[in-house]
Amino acid sequence: MANEDKHGPLINFSLNYFSNGMMAGTSSSSSTKLEWNKDGTVTLTDSHSGGGNNTTCKYKVKPEVAEKLRDYVVTKDLAGLSKKDIPTVQMFDNFTSASFSMSFDDSSLGGSPYEYCHMECGPAGMTFGTLENELSAIFKECRDTGEIILQKETQTPGPFQIFFDSINKGGSTGMMNPPPAAQAPADIPAPKAPGMWTCKHCGCNENSGRFCLNCGYAKE
Repeated sequence: MANEDKHGPLINFSLNYFSNGMMAGTSSSSSTKLEWNKDGTVTLTDSHSGGGNNTTCKYKVKPEVAEKLRDYVVTKDLAGLSKKDIPTVQMFDNFTSASFSMSFDDSSLGGSPYEYCHMECGPAGMTFGTLENELSAIFKECRDTGEIILQKETQTPGPFQIFFDSINKGGSTGMMNPPPAAQAPADIPAPKAPGMWTCKHCGCNENSGRFCLNCGYAKE
């Protein structure tokens, strides 16, 4: 494919996936991003969010391996492809969508030092399935030959947590007129949480009341 869209050097590229679950709290997203940093290093960051869990893993990548992505973007003219109106498969049920984003430093060409391009690929593995697989292969090589420099896991409340926290404690939802937060004296230790249970529907294991904090199902 001829390179129809001229740009300066690629400074970051990300391949993104998003799954919209049929039930509240079941959506998930993931992203793999390769970045050329101002200090001369190249890093790859894998991020995933779903079910209240967020994970991030960051790698220091060998520049010669990362250069393969730059070559691929130019060879396939992905910047030019992102500006074309290409029909994709339409799906209306639960599915995973794919997209890619990239930025270039066009300052040497008289343009922006952060020229952004984005493309929606439609359902993952379909219209642009070959492209997604080839990009994933380059990212895999970056990981396999790189060095892990960060691993982090965090948790976020499920969509039902605020609503059911009040019910589990025997109070109102507080959605209309939330009561002021009361602070216990510093010398009085906070009461211990009751026994935790694991939801049989989504696997959330941080529940202590009658309903699952992540998916809302009642305790069985």
